[in-house]
Amino acid sequence: MTAHVKKRCCLCEELSCPESRDDAHVMRWAAPELVLRPQLVPRCYAVVHMVRDPARWALSLFDYHRQSPTPEQWVLHYRPSCSSTLVESALNMSQELLGGIQALCHRLVQPNISFYDHLTTLPEFDGLRLAAVLNILGLKDGSRMGDVPRSAANAQVLQRSRVAVINVFMDDLILQQDRVITDIASFVLNATMVETGLNATDVETVKVRLSSFMIKSQTANILRKSRPAGTTSHITTSARSAEEKQNLTAMLYKDQVLGPSFMLWWSIINATAQPY
Repeated sequence: MTAHVKKRCCLCEELSCPESRDDAHVMRWAAPELVLRPQLVPRCYAVVHMVRDPARWALSLFDYHRQSPTPEQWVLHYRPSCSSTLVESALNMSQELLGGIQALCHRLVQPNISFYDHLTTLPEFDGLRLAAVLNILGLKDGSRMGDVPRSAANAQVLQRSRVAVINVFMDDLILQQDRVITDIASFVLNATMVETGLNATDVETVKVRLSSFMIKSQTANILRKSRPAGTTSHITTSARSAEEKQNLTAMLYKDQVLGPSFMLWWSIINATAQPY
């Protein structure tokens, strides 16, 4: 297996099954691809779908971008917008619920104030709610939807494609790295056993080796606390206790518009994983 990265603008046009076992490779793509190019994914693919609980996602976004100094300069210039064009279809959301999300956005957003200033000057829970709202409606200029509905839209494409899918939750990967990576290795090998020509005994042997390699790679690269100069990591060490995180995310789920929006996301994600 070799890592293979495609340019995001053309990835889905080039998805095809390899002509031989020797041509098999790993393809990595970011969230927008399936939304922008919603062709079905070929059945020969086994998909590891990275997702995150939308409330924990909002809390991570809030804590990450309000750091001083902020790790990413765009938050100093971006003025939040409450418009969006694709959220309804991506989350199967009613116009009433979308209207509620946008109304909450308008209550929280102050004109001509940067996203960073919103995060650092609003009362904490209002700042957190704004982060959650914009992760639905879209961050940065020109966004048609945020990362929450985008991941749901991707999930729907995968479901229609009827490919083998495993949903991997980011927080599980952070907290239970070895177990999750072993599950991923098992999924990939079992899902591709026919194509690779491996029998059940071979799969178990290779799974142990692949898991060990993936765990070492993950530890050395993705979850490092230090990053090379000029780069940032969205894996941050928060000063919040586990109890505080749990309480804040629970409060988001109790919100009259955010809670139902999050549950729509869960219903789509839970329907995505295909047996293998």
